[in-house]
Amino acid sequence: MHPDMSVSAESTGRRDSRRRKPPINSNCVIRSIRCLRIYGVVALFLFAFISCFITSESFSATPQPRTQKNVRNPSAGKDNKTIRPVIKEPLNRKLREAALKSIWYHTKPENKEKNPREALRILELLLKDEKSSGKLKVGVVFNVLKSCQKELDSTSIGRLERVLMLLEQNDGLWDPNMLSFALVALSRSGKPDRAETLLNRLSTSGHPSVMQFNAILDGYAKKAKVTNVERVIKRMETLHQSGELVDGPNAASFTCLINALSRSRLVDAPVRATEVVNRMEQMDDKRAQPSLISYTTLLRCYANRGMVDDAEKLLSKMYDRHKAGELDKAPDNIAIKCVADAKRKLERKDSSRKFTNIHDDTKRLLEASVGTFDRKAFRSAADAIWFHINQNSNKRDGAEKSLLLLVRLLEEEKAQAVRPVLTKGIVFNVLRACQQYAAGSADKIEYALNMLEQQNSLWDSKVLTETLVTLVKCQDENNTPERAEAILTRTNLPLNNFHFCAVLNGYAKRGLAKKAERLLNRIDELKKSGVVEEGPNIIAYNCVLDAFVKTNENNAVERAESLYNKMEKSNDQKPDMFTYTSMLNLYAKHAMGDKADRLLERIVALQDAGKIKGGPNSFSYRCAIDALAKDGEARRAEQLLVRMRERNMRPNAFHYTGVLSGYARECKPLEAERVLQQMEDSFAQKHLKEMPNAVAYNCVMHAWAKSGEVDAPFRARACVDHMIEAGVVPNVITYNCLLCACGNRGMAKECELLLKQMHELYSAGDLEAAPNTISYNYALDSLARSGDRVWTVLRAEALVNKMKELNKTGQADTKPNMITYRSLLKCYANWNLVQDAECLLERMQKLYDAGKLEYGPDKVSFQVVIDALTKSDEEGTTERAENLKVKFEKIYGDNKGWQQEALIELDQVGALLEYMNAT
Repeated sequence: MHPDMSVSAESTGRRDSRRRKPPINSNCVIRSIRCLRIYGVVALFLFAFISCFITSESFSATPQPRTQKNVRNPSAGKDNKTIRPVIKEPLNRKLREAALKSIWYHTKPENKEKNPREALRILELLLKDEKSSGKLKVGVVFNVLKSCQKELDSTSIGRLERVLMLLEQNDGLWDPNMLSFALVALSRSGKPDRAETLLNRLSTSGHPSVMQFNAILDGYAKKAKVTNVERVIKRMETLHQSGELVDGPNAASFTCLINALSRSRLVDAPVRATEVVNRMEQMDDKRAQPSLISYTTLLRCYANRGMVDDAEKLLSKMYDRHKAGELDKAPDNIAIKCVADAKRKLERKDSSRKFTNIHDDTKRLLEASVGTFDRKAFRSAADAIWFHINQNSNKRDGAEKSLLLLVRLLEEEKAQAVRPVLTKGIVFNVLRACQQYAAGSADKIEYALNMLEQQNSLWDSKVLTETLVTLVKCQDENNTPERAEAILTRTNLPLNNFHFCAVLNGYAKRGLAKKAERLLNRIDELKKSGVVEEGPNIIAYNCVLDAFVKTNENNAVERAESLYNKMEKSNDQKPDMFTYTSMLNLYAKHAMGDKADRLLERIVALQDAGKIKGGPNSFSYRCAIDALAKDGEARRAEQLLVRMRERNMRPNAFHYTGVLSGYARECKPLEAERVLQQMEDSFAQKHLKEMPNAVAYNCVMHAWAKSGEVDAPFRARACVDHMIEAGVVPNVITYNCLLCACGNRGMAKECELLLKQMHELYSAGDLEAAPNTISYNYALDSLARSGDRVWTVLRAEALVNKMKELNKTGQADTKPNMITYRSLLKCYANWNLVQDAECLLERMQKLYDAGKLEYGPDKVSFQVVIDALTKSDEEGTTERAENLKVKFEKIYGDNKGWQQEALIELDQVGALLEYMNAT
């Protein structure tokens, strides 16, 4: 044995003592180790799974560069929490990468939140950037153009044209098929003319294709532009003959022509469409042979006009050509449906033929005594009601007759106690027809309501609402809203806001603000007492505000502001855009420019904060501009045009004309000319739909006329010449402004020549150039201001006599007024004809007392005669002047402003604004 292997007794004893201790269970240790291993593997798998999920989410999201502030994607839905960077210039490296991924995101077909317009905007930015254009691929461009096949707005259409121009300059990206996609997008957006212009511009680099022309033809066909379709097809044939177009017009091209004829209202459209199909059948080119779509389009043309025989013959011809192998597909359900539609259209025409004597039947039914209707008469009355509502050429007369027949049927049903023939549908149709055309008398409508109340099967809350609306819209009486409110008082039906709003709308249309306000307070009281379930809603408040806008009552603005503040403090009925627009319109009517401007700023702030639906529209800005212009703040009104452009809103002619009228009131012609030039530039750049009209030019001319400048007549004349060159026809206000400019400088001869020119134009057929009282007053005023005193009085008297003659014969509206005689008084005073002046003043007073003169002699008239008497050297003129002063004091007394507002010379700007509001 090895010495190391020897064990002493002592060590053996110790070992034995250790063995006597409780042994460790090895099986438990092994189990613990195994459990730890299993848990570790499970934890590892869970960690790997979570890591993969996070990685996939991070790859699916668009990277967010640190240099660009991230905002929520506006195209995403409410539940989408994806944060995407805003792509805008200037582009850096990270923004270029984000732009490419954004294009991919917005053009994915399976993406429900895609935004092709945003993708098109980003593509334009990348094409403008030199560093990014090299990284673009043809597939990316095609994806963007394919996604834009739906209708585009005007901004996107212009952007698409710019993108095409940029792509043509990039040889590495340009492909002729891109032009085809763009043409389809423009045509589907309703702009085939711009598509044709784009094709003409870009086809210089290569030959156009048939597919590109067909895209344009499809756009013209949907708008029923037959002449344009024929022109484009003829151009295709010419290009094909010259070799510039590989293939000529195919079946799709001629189908577009048939579609245009089908959609048009031409009388010979079916004949011409049939000739097109026959021409296609005779062509040798198989690609031009008529297809199933061609025949189906021709069938639709027949169906729209009820040509059943032609449609059936064409359908059988389609079956024969299919059997002979000349047509690829057999007629489908659409073709069969077209024939059925043709039969239905013919049945409608036949049904209308049986109503040839409907007017005689209606007269016979209305004249028959009560209780004599038989079953046939009931049916005839119901058919007559349908005819008068739907097919009567005189819509208002038809609505009135249908109401009379409705009352007649109600009387018969009550007298005979028969089964009701009328239904709620017939009642609704009659009442709505009367509403639409303001037909029927108030007595007849109220009588019909009383008859309906006795019919339990026809009477309910909705019928009451329609009857109230019909009664309120009746125009034969002014007290219809009061009668409607009386009906609400006596009815047994539960009332709601629809009933009250119908009456409030009637008060609002007539400007009865006090009565509307009283009814609104009554609704509140009924709500507090528990008679009605709900108080006035936002529509009720808006109706009362509309009444304040249209009323001429005192304190209308203060009462409207009180109601508006009540709405602001309310938790339920917060103001909406109609509320704010009514307040702006009210401020514009009362020339409160500062309040209108502050309210407009508040609306914009609420819109930006998302606290209001919608925002200020074109009419809102128009009201604010008119308020500022009337308040003498034309400069601030012009600034509103800039604010509109900043919010991507295009000012229209009313906005520009409002600013021009403000400068005309302030007599600032240079500023008015500058705004007019902006208006013309906007029209030239197609930012303004309409060219400047006569109102705009008249405002500039009026500013020059009232400016007092030395060269005002010549500048006004230059404005007229510029107006005619622009293609705008001058009217009587134009010539009156020119007469005013010449009259203020005492250019009497020029005024008389201008009056003569106006008469010549009127005799030649220009009714807008007929001179009126204002025209002659300006000419008389020029004579009073002129220095030539030899023939002044005779010429002035001749003008006044001519005014009387023209007004007596009815050739023109030239009735002399107080201003006419006042100018003649000045002429007498300038020539020191004191007795003539006194006689004319006395005559003016007698005419006014007899009611033949609209306004009596004003303070200026008295002062002119008194000054002439004072300066005269004749005997007794001093005493006569003193007597005239005493008479003057008796007439005026302490009221020094006796009808002075009505006696001020008529303001052309007021006439212009009235013309604008009427337009």
